[in-house]
Amino acid sequence: MPVWLGSHSGGPAMTEYTVKEIGHQWIVYADRLSIAACADEASALKLIAEDSAANSATRKSTVHDIGPSKNPPA
Repeated sequence: MPVWLGSHSGGPAMTEYTVKEIGHQWIVYADRLSIAACADEASALKLIAEDSAANSATRKSTVHDIGPSKNPPA
């Protein structure tokens, strides 16, 4: 079951997280790329929360206001 975390207000795209149980491991995917293997579901969900928070902080520090140009194109 996918879990969507991220901006809902037209900002940066949301990240799709998916957790799949394979054998005795829980594989965590972010945007369809494997990012971790966890021993149990609780660890996988904790990892998703931590990864989402880290990505959110990164997005906030790199997103700048985009306003009208002070120098119109010639």
